[in-house]
Amino acid sequence: MAGWFRRIREKFHKDVKSSSKPTGFASSSLSSGNNESFSATHGVSIPPICSPQKPKLTCAARWQRDYDLGVFHSEDDLPEVQRLVSYLEGQPEGIRCFLYLRDSIPGGAIPSELCQAVGSSHCWALFITNSFLQDPWCRYQMNQVLAEAPMPDGRIIPILLRLPRSEYPRELRFFYHINITRDQENGYHKIYMAVLQFLEQLCKEDHPTETIRTSSQMCGSRLVQSQTTAAEITESECRLVNLDDPVTVCLSDMTATVIEDENWVSESVQASEKVQNSI
Repeated sequence: MAGWFRRIREKFHKDVKSSSKPTGFASSSLSSGNNESFSATHGVSIPPICSPQKPKLTCAARWQRDYDLGVFHSEDDLPEVQRLVSYLEGQPEGIRCFLYLRDSIPGGAIPSELCQAVGSSHCWALFITNSFLQDPWCRYQMNQVLAEAPMPDGRIIPILLRLPRSEYPRELRFFYHINITRDQENGYHKIYMAVLQFLEQLCKEDHPTETIRTSSQMCGSRLVQSQTTAAEITESECRLVNLDDPVTVCLSDMTATVIEDENWVSESVQASEKVQNSI
């Protein structure tokens, strides 16, 4: 008897535990509540499970050039520049960067390679330091960039590193610069946002053209289909349809069809009247 009461009591405790366990939406809400309390207690921000991601910048105008950003620098500043390029190329948008010592073709002429790098990039970052100002090839790169885009339209991004404001090049006095001497991470983010803003504007201006072109092609195909259905144009006649004025063609074909139908009806009525009169 004692063993029987013990088994009933253990079964009762199991039922109570299973009924008190949250399931479905309740468990997810509790877990989210725990995440919020953990974030508030420990000061660590936990991203949501399904966080929307920014769409990738894919448009025809972007791929017309080989690089999104050409980074021009002196050889002494290569370690700093490599950190910047590693940061930009690691972003979700996949910023394509050009580095002279990495991406130039061996054996090519230096002026030709520099001019090619400027022409094949959407934006240009000038890594201005004391070494940059003392290097004649760096000055040549700066002049080539200014010749490509003389107006401050967001394509030229001057970057200052351990350079006094008084030594800032006079050729760039109308261009906003980014100083990364004190806070490199914040400076890298500003450079990334500048390139991203230009690419977004580039794709925004390019998408309406593609949309209009696609819609016009679809409109032309639908007009041919509607003309074929309404006027019953044969395949040989459809090839001769002039899409410059499809509405006129369509209306004329429909009018011809209606006139033919009316003539057939009138002929049928006249034939039936003749038969009745003869009877």
